Amino acid sequence: MTGLRRTVGAATLLGMVGLEVCLAFGYYALATVLPQVCRGFDADRAYSVAAAAPFITSVVGLVVASPWVDRVGPRWPLTWGFAGLVTGEVGCAAAPGIAVFVAGRLVLGLGTGIVGVALYGLISHAVPPEHRSAVFGWLNGSWLIPSLTGPLLAALMAQRWGWRSVFWAVAVLMAVSYTILAVGIRRRRMVPEHGARRAVPWLWAALAAVALIALHLGGEDPSAAGTTASAVGLVLTVLAMRRVLPAGTLAARAGAPRLIALRGVLAAGAGAAEVYVPYYLQHQRGVTLAGSGFVLAATAVGWTVGASVQAGWARRCGPERLLRWCAVLGPMGPVAVLVVIVTTGPVWLIPAGLAVMGLGLGAAMPQISAASMDLTPTAEHASLGGALQLCEAAAGGALLAVTGIVLAHGGSHSLAAAYAVLVAVGALGLVVAGHGVGETAQPS
Repeated sequence: MTGLRRTVGAATLLGMVGLEVCLAFGYYALATVLPQVCRGFDADRAYSVAAAAPFITSVVGLVVASPWVDRVGPRWPLTWGFAGLVTGEVGCAAAPGIAVFVAGRLVLGLGTGIVGVALYGLISHAVPPEHRSAVFGWLNGSWLIPSLTGPLLAALMAQRWGWRSVFWAVAVLMAVSYTILAVGIRRRRMVPEHGARRAVPWLWAALAAVALIALHLGGEDPSAAGTTASAVGLVLTVLAMRRVLPAGTLAARAGAPRLIALRGVLAAGAGAAEVYVPYYLQHQRGVTLAGSGFVLAATAVGWTVGASVQAGWARRCGPERLLRWCAVLGPMGPVAVLVVIVTTGPVWLIPAGLAVMGLGLGAAMPQISAASMDLTPTAEHASLGGALQLCEAAAGGALLAVTGIVLAHGGSHSLAAAYAVLVAVGALGLVVAGHGVGETAQPS
């Protein structure tokens, strides 16, 4: 740790970890208080779009930021991304209604996408190769403590000062973390080697974001116009993502495209499974704000365990076999929630299922990243990293739209039907992993 701090710089390391902690705390705090927010605005039907909004605009942020960071370095993209984060949090905190709240979430997602790419660029410039795995370990570990403390703190703040205080607090913490990071990197020279300029498919990324918004908003409207908007949004989303993702991703073609698709399916299913848990527990089982948030911590605990043991598991059984087992564990979260909803079974089954789901995802994600890099030329690794995050964001946004449509049109059994959809998505992950995610593809 001393060598890492001396090489990277205490302020740089603390700032990066601080920003990641803020993103994690914001995620778990939002999941805890969102049912209260929608209830306060009398806008329960906007629950899905409010939850999914950052996924939608992070698509644009990820697509635009990758060549931007390659061209000018991480400093200015990091600054603009931070501005998007704080503006989004402040917009949510001050929102007079659900429309402004969702707009704040959209701005937050744009900043999240840019910051995610900029932090990777910063690590590339500021961290020697021998220390990068340790830095990534710190960033991944930054999610554990917020997962355990975020729900309780958010619940206490919401009960004492109102839910808006949660967003104000996150904005302030982000400002402090960014200031520390800016001080740490102010004297670092982070000018990239200029190579060929890459075309930015920002129009296609913007189309994907607009299509996802149409998909969500159309799903809230039970009329024929709403159904048409949803259908058009889904078609345009698929067309746009075909242009911004690597060729063969949507068809899960063998090699890196199949790995990218697998990450998207696994992450989207897990994210959607978590989103509706606090809603169900608070509205139908009478669980407190803090209690419902703590249930989500089970995913993070399982994820941390999976990430810590995946390297040993992969050595013993091989990456291919490990990913197949992870695809089996991934759907256990939505399966557990569906069983509890249908049978009104004990609530503890939900965190148990989420922990198993987190175990599978925590083991799968590092293996997917490593295997996809092995199958991709070194010069394309930066683009690969963007593609992995992009597929996850787009799949997450689209799946939340689909489940939102089910909730809006499913009647008294809508929540069970939504989780049945998530179980089906888990089955799709099994199919993708079962075909051998890395076979037959070689670096070009």
